[in-house]
Amino acid sequence: MSECQTMKARFFLASFVGGMAVLSSCNYYETKGVFTSPGTGRPGDTFQTMSRDLFTPFCMRCHQGGEAAGGLELDNYAALVDGGALVPGDAPASYLYEMVVEQSMPPRGGMPSADLIERLRRWIEAGAPEN
Repeated sequence: MSECQTMKARFFLASFVGGMAVLSSCNYYETKGVFTSPGTGRPGDTFQTMSRDLFTPFCMRCHQGGEAAGGLELDNYAALVDGGALVPGDAPASYLYEMVVEQSMPPRGGMPSADLIERLRRWIEAGAPEN
């Protein structure tokens, strides 16, 4: 192998290793426009996924529309944030999170799993993205 070929091979190897190091240090990747939650390696939640997996099965029978119990509309992202029940970036300050963690809600039927409650916490801490 000539000296030029050896240098090309070393350059290629160094570039490949460096590129892999950069890629492996990323906290998120894009999958169909959804980023992963830092440190989880799984797609992060949005208002839509939380509605589908948590709010609809556990909360919507009482908390939707203009006559929602306690005025807490879980089918309206803006109302949830503007009403103060959801504080993006601060799960402990979010009334919604507090009620679920304390198992005050839902009042009847099954409770969300610990995994689902953890997803709620991570979603809020990640800024509670709407989409």
